[in-house]
Amino acid sequence: DAIIQLNNLGQALHAQGRFPEAAARLEAACRSATNQWGPAHLVTRRACGNLAATRGAMGEWALAWEIYQSVLSPDSSPNQLLNAALAARLAGDTRQS
Repeated sequence: DAIIQLNNLGQALHAQGRFPEAAARLEAACRSATNQWGPAHLVTRRACGNLAATRGAMGEWALAWEIYQSVLSPDSSPNQLLNAALAARLAGDTRQS
């Protein structure tokens, strides 16, 4: 599927430190998956979560936070930890969670 291929390419580019290129692919994957399957679908959550991670790696913490909030369930404990870590980062607290 083209969406999964975009996501995989975005992840590979992220791993190489090619963040702007990764973000472009992951944004396309996130948008397409959201349109095709909705925000709760696993593929959507993966693609959008990867986009948020890439935006965070680019220092775009507010945008990363917004993306995470839009697709991840606040009821799941790994997401609660991630939300706390991002909130601390946005607040200027760089201690590890």
